[in-house]
Amino acid sequence: MNVSNSYSALESRFIRAVRESYTAYNEHGARSNQKLRPLHQWVADEMQRLLGDGYSLQSLRKDDKGGEERIAGEYYDKTVDVSIAKDNAAPMAIISIKFIASNFKQNANNYFEHLMGETANLRRRGIIFGHLMVLPTGVPYRKQGGAIKHKEHISNHHLQKYVKLGQDDDYPHRPDAMGIGLISLPLDDLSDANKIKLADLTKMQISESVCAVLKNKFSVPRFMHDMQRLIEAKR
Repeated sequence: MNVSNSYSALESRFIRAVRESYTAYNEHGARSNQKLRPLHQWVADEMQRLLGDGYSLQSLRKDDKGGEERIAGEYYDKTVDVSIAKDNAAPMAIISIKFIASNFKQNANNYFEHLMGETANLRRRGIIFGHLMVLPTGVPYRKQGGAIKHKEHISNHHLQKYVKLGQDDDYPHRPDAMGIGLISLPLDDLSDANKIKLADLTKMQISESVCAVLKNKFSVPRFMHDMQRLIEAKR
């Protein structure tokens, strides 16, 4: 299988996991961690497939047998989404996952600032840190109780801060690898998760430079393979 076909197959598996997570979100609500399990398990299983034997991964799983690991950071202990260890040693790499399902704009700056703090806390301990965000191009804004008040649309303004961070010098606040999986939600029928698909970036109001980063450096397949490369290169 060539690189293009390999990336396409990985994206298909990614979308299946997102659909399953969004179905759990619809069934169990925003406060339940059931919505996290399919996506977190997919990331862990995909990394296990890429890394092969000799590595152990821990995350939430759909069968409830997994769990998030709590590790010591430089400044505070942290419960992490996916931890990766070699030969049963302490975790050498962490992947954090942010799955946006609603009300993005009011929390956008908090998400970004939390990411930089989380990154520094782990990278200062010498731990490889990757961040994957799943972001709909159109996001429902829900009132307390769940009713949709209006729909938000992601623009260049929301994405360019991540692009700038990814292009920053290698400071502790920049993740070693970043991925943004832009998806298209069926805003006319949010109950049908099977209609979720990868977003068509050409239909978004974003600059060519931001679009290029999203399609290449920040794509989900590139993110997974960047994490594989960083982990395998660490001695």
